[in-house]
Amino acid sequence: MNKKLLLGNPNSIFIREMISELKKLNQNLQVDLILSKRHQVGKISADNVYNFIPDSEVSLYKLFAFYFSFYKWFFSSNSKYKSIDVHFVNIYYLPILPLLKLKCESLNLVFWGSDLLRCKYQKLLGVMIGMADVINISSENMKRELVSKFSNSLKGKQITINRFGSLSLDLVDKVNKADANNDNCYFYESLNKFDNKTIVTIGYNASRAQQHLKVIKTIKDKCHVDSYVFVFPFTYGVEDSSYINEIKAATEGLNVVFLEEYMTDFEIAYLRIKTDIFIQVQITDAFSMSMQEHMYAGNRVITGSWLKYDELSSERTVFEQVDSIDEIGGLLDRPLLSVDEKNHNRNIIHKLSNWTSVIDGWERLGRK
Repeated sequence: MNKKLLLGNPNSIFIREMISELKKLNQNLQVDLILSKRHQVGKISADNVYNFIPDSEVSLYKLFAFYFSFYKWFFSSNSKYKSIDVHFVNIYYLPILPLLKLKCESLNLVFWGSDLLRCKYQKLLGVMIGMADVINISSENMKRELVSKFSNSLKGKQITINRFGSLSLDLVDKVNKADANNDNCYFYESLNKFDNKTIVTIGYNASRAQQHLKVIKTIKDKCHVDSYVFVFPFTYGVEDSSYINEIKAATEGLNVVFLEEYMTDFEIAYLRIKTDIFIQVQITDAFSMSMQEHMYAGNRVITGSWLKYDELSSERTVFEQVDSIDEIGGLLDRPLLSVDEKNHNRNIIHKLSNWTSVIDGWERLGRK
């Protein structure tokens, strides 16, 4: 039996879905998972789950406890893997990469976006790339960034482009607005009371890189705000609570809904179909799945021209780009997408990001 080991965040819907889709594709494949975060939400279908993270809020203690537990597992386990995929390349993994490499035939680093595009520790990242056999990114733009920054470390490495799929696309098809209620959607009432207004979702996490405050300013300065309700998903990416407090203070006078609890797959799909306009203007991005899900749901999307979505542009998907965040407030009153534009976007996103279209590449990743 072939065996693959993933190191990744179990709270990420992409990790959980990938494991289940890999096992569905190849029933002779054993998929194990080392947790990079404490498990909080969702079902993990991995054959073996290794949790080396202690129940503590002290960051330094958690890190060294993780290393200790990992080393203990390494020396006590005889498991060998065809490939090990490290998802989201964190520099804290540097001390364990040499040991992971001894456990497999192919060590694969899977960059998600900000781990490559916004990493402050370029030299350490270069060392990690030098240890890997395969480097996976999600777009041609990321490949250009990778090669321009780490050409020396990449010598002899295989570079692959594999993108995540999304079961939320299937859920968007199945979920009806009438299916939601207080029992299966914690923010049902919060949105339902604004049912006569245009729903605008701003960003998809609580990171400062989403530039929420700049978006709020342009909306207040240039938009007829009474016609809208603004939704802020803060379910992950929380860097510090003070930033969320800044956003809440800045939105005074607006109709707002803050989503601060983890969302189920149903709730994610429900948010997509309830949204009318999605604003995505973070500093850098690789190939935003959240944005694609909104496009698939038929929503109008406004994003930054500095985010190079070459794959979407080449397929002529319909979305709006701004050169400056300051332009956004003046754009909201424009019409929503036509039926033809919605259908075109749905067809393209399904082709690019349905798991059926992409899972083969992940199953083969690192295969000699």
